Amino acid sequence: MAWQAGNAQGVFLVGTIIQIIISLHNVNYTFPQWQTTLLVIAAVCISYVGNVFGHKILHLWQNVVFTLHILVYLAFIIPIWVNAPRASSKQVWTEFSFSGGWPTAGLAVLVGQQTGIFSQIGVDTV
Repeated sequence: MAWQAGNAQGVFLVGTIIQIIISLHNVNYTFPQWQTTLLVIAAVCISYVGNVFGHKILHLWQNVVFTLHILVYLAFIIPIWVNAPRASSKQVWTEFSFSGGWPTAGLAVLVGQQTGIFSQIGVDTV
């Protein structure tokens, strides 16, 4: 089930990221859901064509993409880690603020964890 959810997650993210890039260049662009659906279908078709007709070089492409994935991940994480504001141990373990508008602290924590877990570990752990 995690494989299916991961594949659905990947193509959905591709569609929404394309829309975000469009909105960065065109401030009047809105996000109609039917366009997201068409972009997701296009991503699935491109993946299908690449897997069916590129099967002879797919193993080489996977090695290149894996290496690129690791390097880009480090390129994002290291600057964030170095430039992040520092907090004292007391602040980390005793001071909490829930300014998201959720009615309880427990619900705020559960909702807040989803994004980090999803992006760092994967859809099956969420």
